[in-house]
Amino acid sequence: MVLAGLSTVAAAVLVTVGADQDPTALGPQPANVHLARYVSQSLLLPHCAAVICHAGSNSILGAATHGLPLLCIPQGADQFDNAARCVQCGLGRQLLPGQLTPAAVTAAVTDVLSNPTYRSAAQHIQAQIRDLPPAAVVARRLFPR
Repeated sequence: MVLAGLSTVAAAVLVTVGADQDPTALGPQPANVHLARYVSQSLLLPHCAAVICHAGSNSILGAATHGLPLLCIPQGADQFDNAARCVQCGLGRQLLPGQLTPAAVTAAVTDVLSNPTYRSAAQHIQAQIRDLPPAAVVARRLFPR
């Protein structure tokens, strides 16, 4: 569903499937869609316009650190709460399992990429993250000698 929706979006798309999955199992893709097992977020996110993810904490934090709007497609556990909170904070949109169709993916991604309020909210969170003290300072505050 997601790949079908992304195939019509006027953007370059990189989809990672995980180290244990074979990207070729997803079949041929249009020229704008590239499949890979794994790409480090630290190398990829500086070059992205948005992030589509399952709303796991690491994915959301990575996107927020880079000021990127989100399309969250939660699958389980705390991902539903994380996705709802992202929407509540204005960071992007979510598609729940019953809403997932190629047309819904295309519409949501197009909105996330074109609506400047999502990027603005993401950049606001990015600035807040940048203003946090370094981990070493926090550790000293929590565990003074």
